Amino acid sequence: MNDLHKLLRKVETYAESTGLTPEAVCRAATRNPRLYDRLKRRAAQTDADVSRLEKFMRSNPPEKGASAARHKEDVNASTSSQGV
Repeated sequence: MNDLHKLLRKVETYAESTGLTPEAVCRAATRNPRLYDRLKRRAAQTDADVSRLEKFMRSNPPEKGASAARHKEDVNASTSSQGV
């Protein structure tokens, strides 16, 4: 769980305790009623990006004894063939 998820949970908890919606809390605090939904989408996108990065690194581990430059060439070749 990243900091954005923690913030969303705090907003939700506060909203629940006050009888407001999370959107109303964001509107009152920032004058932006769409902020809550935007933060939720951003958190979901961040989760997806983290998953993609972790998958890539698992699939492309550095070779023992290989130089960083050689690994970079291998990774570039790998991503261009995968359409990434």
